[in-house]
Amino acid sequence: MDETHIIRGRKVVSERPDPVEHLRYAVEVFDQRDNFIEVLGRLADLSVAHAAFTAAVEKYPDKRIFLRERARVIRRYDEPRG
Repeated sequence: MDETHIIRGRKVVSERPDPVEHLRYAVEVFDQRDNFIEVLGRLADLSVAHAAFTAAVEKYPDKRIFLRERARVIRRYDEPRG
């Protein structure tokens, strides 16, 4: 996203990163073969991401849920092996 401003009579274009780029943490669902299924949420704050992960595990106890920062896995939940 670019923003255009007039500063001292000159047109200045500044590049701003896409707001999604600031959402560095993701709560994601994978299947048993480690295939990606869906993103439950993207968040900018780590403490909020932990809370979202906990809520997702409580709501979907039968799914494999990961809290990730890009490729790094911060937390994971694997469904209980009955």
